Amino acid sequence: MRIAGAIFDLDGVLTNTAALHERSWHEAIGVNHEDYLTHFDGRKRDEGLRRYFAARGDQANEPYMAHLCEHKDAIYHALLKTQGVKAYPDALMIMDALTCPIAVASSSLNAKAVIRSAGLSQRFSVVIDGNGPSKPASFTAAAEAMGVPISECLVVEDSPDALMMAVNAGAKYALFVRKDRT
Repeated sequence: MRIAGAIFDLDGVLTNTAALHERSWHEAIGVNHEDYLTHFDGRKRDEGLRRYFAARGDQANEPYMAHLCEHKDAIYHALLKTQGVKAYPDALMIMDALTCPIAVASSSLNAKAVIRSAGLSQRFSVVIDGNGPSKPASFTAAAEAMGVPISECLVVEDSPDALMMAVNAGAKYALFVRKDRT
């Protein structure tokens, strides 16, 4: 087995940002815990809002949704600055055991801010965030940016669907981590 590079998801794998996202949505529009898990967790902001409004029989127009997303994001960034976020200890142990380049492939637009807040900036040679390609293309983009074939990369994910996308993109080594760890 030759692992020449590692690609980690961010939210739920390296850091526990779900609590900050949930609190941000609660402060922005009153989302409760169950609605957060059902409609928002692991999804892009606009997708979560569409699901949330659809479940209530509402259709919000795009300018209003964009406003709500910006409002939620402002709350999130304020919480990130005041409360910060920590890396999961098991993720740190995995990274410490690796002797290869490590990348992040995340759909989060806030990936770089979260990485800075968690004190992880120096650990990654590549960060593919929500401004780059979405999954599965983000996995291959991260591998290419590290100069490593995707077939020689370990991909670490908390989403079974995303992990299957990585395998279908050519990753031979995949590690699934549970969302309910501390």
